[in-house]
Amino acid sequence: MDINAQKEQFSIAYIHAICSVAGYSCSKPTVDDHSIDLDIKASNRPFHQIGVQIKATANEKYIKDDFIHFPLPIKNYNDLRGDDVAVPRYLICLTLPNDNPENWIKHSQEELLLMKCAYWVSLRDYKVVDNRESVTVRIPLKNTFTPEALKTLITNRYS
Repeated sequence: MDINAQKEQFSIAYIHAICSVAGYSCSKPTVDDHSIDLDIKASNRPFHQIGVQIKATANEKYIKDDFIHFPLPIKNYNDLRGDDVAVPRYLICLTLPNDNPENWIKHSQEELLLMKCAYWVSLRDYKVVDNRESVTVRIPLKNTFTPEALKTLITNRYS
């Protein structure tokens, strides 16, 4: 499998693990026209849901000044920004220790560790840009994607 496909699959597994602990369902849309990789829903609260675009990086040069400076493709940027949506959308970026998948997971009979961490950001209030290929998005390292953070994103709608 190509390394980018492995990053994608690992990222999806990571998000599924967070959703499971938070008590939410997670599903992949049949069609990804609007840069939504996964829909996350609260089964006990109708209409409490979010859509997420998932990215992953092992590139340490993107992490500086308490942010991930992630080069997001312009299509994803435009699809995720703005507030004219029924379902809030977030960008989630998973950091990986390196590009060797054998280093992404550790396991024993007592534990399963998914290495590094994911972070989230809302592009809701981001502006139109003239860029044609990508936009560097700053994702705060304080925005760790945890079960508690996910519960807040689902219940607060826009953060």
